[in-house]
Amino acid sequence: MVYEFYRVLGIPKDATDEEIKKAYKHLALFYNPKRHSRRPKTPDDPLMSKKEKAMKEMTEELHRANMYLSVSEAYDILNDPQKRAIYDQFGERALKEGLVGPDGFIAPYVYHGDPDATFKSVTNFISVFINKEFIDCESLQCLNCMLNISRQFFGTDNPFAELVAAACAPMDAFVSKESQGFRPKDQPILKILPITYEDAYNGALRKILLPKRYVCGDGSSLETRDRVLTLQIPPGAVDEMEFNFPNEGDESPSMQPADIIFRLQLQPHPVFKREVNNLVQNVTVNLYEALCGVIVPVNTLDGRSFRVYNVHLIQPGYEKLIKGEGMPILEEPGRKGDLIIRFKVRYPNKLDAPQRQQLKAALDPQFQTSPGGTIYDRKPPATLVIPKKCICPEVEEEKKDEMSNE
Repeated sequence: MVYEFYRVLGIPKDATDEEIKKAYKHLALFYNPKRHSRRPKTPDDPLMSKKEKAMKEMTEELHRANMYLSVSEAYDILNDPQKRAIYDQFGERALKEGLVGPDGFIAPYVYHGDPDATFKSVTNFISVFINKEFIDCESLQCLNCMLNISRQFFGTDNPFAELVAAACAPMDAFVSKESQGFRPKDQPILKILPITYEDAYNGALRKILLPKRYVCGDGSSLETRDRVLTLQIPPGAVDEMEFNFPNEGDESPSMQPADIIFRLQLQPHPVFKREVNNLVQNVTVNLYEALCGVIVPVNTLDGRSFRVYNVHLIQPGYEKLIKGEGMPILEEPGRKGDLIIRFKVRYPNKLDAPQRQQLKAALDPQFQTSPGGTIYDRKPPATLVIPKKCICPEVEEEKKDEMSNE
């Protein structure tokens, strides 16, 4: 485990309370933007343009503000015995997500986000402590009391000596960012995770084994170990859906671990095609089936089977819609899209003379003598909505025959 907050303050894991306070005091005074404005600026390169100078100043101010916030949060955690114990044993994620303790659930830790308030709470505590000692001390002992308090909290007789030195020293005289605990975060790592239509429909649990480099206890050497990342794919997962695992990349003494992002890639299905939350099944029928009816078997993605019986004439663009047999809707658990059966008619490649004559008698409007008009006068709807489960009429007739025989 990499102890980030200890590195932010530049202290070891076994640091005492006095060492934590001293490190925080030093870094807070150094990175405090209000105090930094009084320091002499480092001379700029005379060849730099005004825009480049402005960008440089903006970058430096942003860095100071971020570090001021980081050291304040680190002190807020490590200065509290309970927070520090949770962080040492279970890490930052458990501290900020909460965990079950011996007396019940321990609420997640959230930093208030005001480093000035953290700094003032420390200085106010010192002022109250000093005033209390002054009340009980005689006038000749006041100086010794103040020095004792300064040594106890700051570790020095003069708590402002470093502030004066920082104000008088140029920026380049200070130590590097790395030695102050600052480490930039590495770029996110994108990994493609292929999934099937069945995974997207039913949901799936994936355990992914990945190697990871860890920083050893000496803070410099590395070792590689395998770890398992668990990814829960919800029902209704969509293509290019992303799952982020923070700080799961390789560790480095000089860089924060990168986030690992898994992006789902929906693989093609031999039968179905997804359109938002609907499933489309393309069915090719011959001319006879298009005119006289056809039974379409449907095998669902969750292992069920049923048959759809079409009695309407199939025309170009004709489709059947079965409610509630599509993909689960991710944003609305319990609801599903629809199944659309889209028909395509396959025509014969060749007809002989007798066949042509028979088709002419059956299909030519000149030979139609029906009082209701020709067969072309009535058109079925382009899209027919039918119940969720269709039972072939042949099955119903078999059931009726069984009942009559009894």
